[in-house]
Amino acid sequence: MKSWLEKFEEASEENRILSEQEGLALEVAEALWEAMERSGMTKAEFAKKMGKSKAYVTRLLQGNYNLTLGTLAEVACFLGRRVEVSLVQGKTKSQKVARINSGQGRKEKIKKAN
Repeated sequence: MKSWLEKFEEASEENRILSEQEGLALEVAEALWEAMERSGMTKAEFAKKMGKSKAYVTRLLQGNYNLTLGTLAEVACFLGRRVEVSLVQGKTKSQKVARINSGQGRKEKIKKAN
């Protein structure tokens, strides 16, 4: 039986692209959240360091804020990080669902799904 996500993606190319966009936004937000936590900063401290409001940081971490590459690089620098990008062959459905549903490290979840 197919999941709702699989049915949604298979309905049209537009849906598949939308699913990829949303999945990427969530993945970026999760990476930012994890980097902030590892740095030991709160949202308020991170906002102050960037010269932004706490509400701005909250939007970044929610995963529904459409970051530009420049903004992503800037935020990463404030976290003492840099951004790495790689384009990979399309994921299988089970990997994608594991990635989206993971509340932990997505890479660990994908490895377990294989």
